Parts: sequence; structure tokens; C-alpha cells
Amino acid sequence: MNFSGKKVIVDSPARLHLGFYGINKDLDYSFGSIGLAINAFRTIVSAKYARKSQSSLTNVKLNQILKKKNINKSYVLEIISSPPKHIGLGSGTQLSLCFIHAINILLNLNLSKDECIRLSSRGKRSGIGIGTFYSGGFVVDGCKKDHLYPKTLFNLKFPKQWHIILINDTSRRGSFGRKESEFFNNIKNTTETINKELSFILMRGLFPSILYEDFDNFCDNLNHYQKMTSRFYKSNQRDTYLSNDIAKIIKFVTNSGFKGVGQSSWGPLSYIFTESKAEAEDVIKVMESKFKVYNNLNYQIVGVSNTGCKHKII
Repeated sequence: MNFSGKKVIVDSPARLHLGFYGINKDLDYSFGSIGLAINAFRTIVSAKYARKSQSSLTNVKLNQILKKKNINKSYVLEIISSPPKHIGLGSGTQLSLCFIHAINILLNLNLSKDECIRLSSRGKRSGIGIGTFYSGGFVVDGCKKDHLYPKTLFNLKFPKQWHIILINDTSRRGSFGRKESEFFNNIKNTTETINKELSFILMRGLFPSILYEDFDNFCDNLNHYQKMTSRFYKSNQRDTYLSNDIAKIIKFVTNSGFKGVGQSSWGPLSYIFTESKAEAEDVIKVMESKFKVYNNLNYQIVGVSNTGCKHKII
């Protein structure tokens, strides 16, 4: 197809990283994580032909492929919208995959899904960003095997009536880059008991509660899962939550009966699951009244995105 004069738009959902169910290498596999695609903070990029290539993304591997395929057409990539960085939404993975997907379509490269993922250089530890990009919904990745990216093990449609309150502390940023890599490189291989317990909660609690749309059981198991997985990070993060202000709010809502709470990835973004949008709106009213002194916090109600990336040509 000739895209001369046209623009390719690629749009993907953000994700919540709900935690690892393992970190150290068991049975020859390491890590293993779960996450959920949400319908807010979407990444949207565009690609079109240009006289000179322009992009904020430098990808040496991609340039090698273009040279090998004898493609010398120039293109410009633009970010139309993207989530805030380093708060727990997986913005880097979505941006990288969106760009590659857009170029693949624009230049008719016919790259496979696996080729696109390898070009993105994502999935060094978690495959949740990759899984939600392509499929949306609730994703369990299949752990990390050597240099391979973690593939999706399970993908479930998440109940659309359930909603999530996101709380962000604008004064904090989660770990990333070298600090994050050093943590995972240095973490001691002493978490075997935690791994077994988390895997049990996932398979016997979280997974079936989503299948059967059992909200209360889902929240109870997620609460237990979050408390367990936070123990991985004690050396880097003193408590379950990066933000002390968010921790106080989570304690309040948990005592009020809302058990489906946790922090996405390194935070500070945290979440509260509710059974409906109306319930989420009521909870926010209470929080805004009781914790109005915390002007560094903001709240947003989001739903699930049960579909992955999409594109259009204009």
C-alpha cells in the first residue's frame, strides 16, 4: 500500500503492573509478573513520510533492517500523547512499541510480532507492557528465559463494570534506569518461600476470581498478593508504598472495607479497585474531603482496556 501523503496513527493503552510472582531464578526461569491494561493515559504516536527522518527514538537495529531491505525512505515520528514517565504506567514500553508498529505499517516492512518486540528492546524483566500492548486485559507473563523476552502465559478479559481509582503523588518518582537495574542485579536469592506463596495466590485466588467475576475474592487476594510482593523491595522501599501520603490514604480506605489496593510497579502511582464507577466517585469524594491538605496528590477514575493497540491511516 502506498502511504505517500498519509499518516499512520498508533494508539495503545497504559498498564498497571500488579507485581512479580517471582524474582529469583527457579526451575530455570526468573521473574514472572501480572498486570492490567487501563483505558486512560494512552500512548498515541504518528508516522509519515518526510524529506529527512526525524524521531526522538533512535533504534540502531531498525536502521540495520531498513538498510538490509534496501529501504531509504525518510520518515518523521511524532508523539501525540504519552503517560507521565516513571510513575508506574509503563510509558517507555508503550512508546517504543507504538513507534515500531507505526514504522512497520508505514514502510511496509512486514515485520512479525516477535521481530517488532525484539526491535523494541523491552521485556528485560517483565512482559506485562508487551502483553497489554498487543492484547489488553489482565495479563500473566510466562517468566524470563535467558535473553528472550517474557511471553504472555495467560490473557483474560477483565470485568468492564469494575473500576479503578488511581492516586498519584506528583512530588515523587519511582526507580528507573541504573538504580532499578542495580536493585535487581543485587537482590539476594532468598525469596523461594515468597515465590511459592505468590504463585499459589495467583493461580488459586486472583486468576479464578477474575474468571468468575468474584469482586470481593479478587480484592482479598490482591491485597494479600500486594503485601507479599512488597517484601521483595524492602531494601529499596521501606514500605508497601513509595509515597507516605498515599500510604495513609490506602490505610484509610482499607479500614473502610476496600481491600483491592496496591502500588503499580515502583510507584508512586497506586490504585483502589471498586465494583462500579459510581462507587469510585463516592470514594473520591470522601478522600478529597478527608485528605484535602495533600495538594500533591491527584485522583482519577479509570476502567479496563480489554483490547490492545490499534492503528488508523489518515
